Amino acid sequence: MACDAATTLSVTNEFIRSLFVGKNIQDDSDIIRQEIEDRYFGSSQKAILVAYKDVQKQFVNIQQGRQAKNVI
Repeated sequence: MACDAATTLSVTNEFIRSLFVGKNIQDDSDIIRQEIEDRYFGSSQKAILVAYKDVQKQFVNIQQGRQAKNVI
């Protein structure tokens, strides 16, 4: 899975990317959420979790042939 984030510091962007890259959006859901909760202590932790949940919904919609909505 590819990942990018709009952050002020590139080190933050790289860290967030490391939480997602190499993982499966559906199969590794619990692992991804746990890593965000255990390793990312920034004020935007909740926003990252919400964005991830939205991406999962979009992924399912695309798999089922539904029109994807623009998120984020």
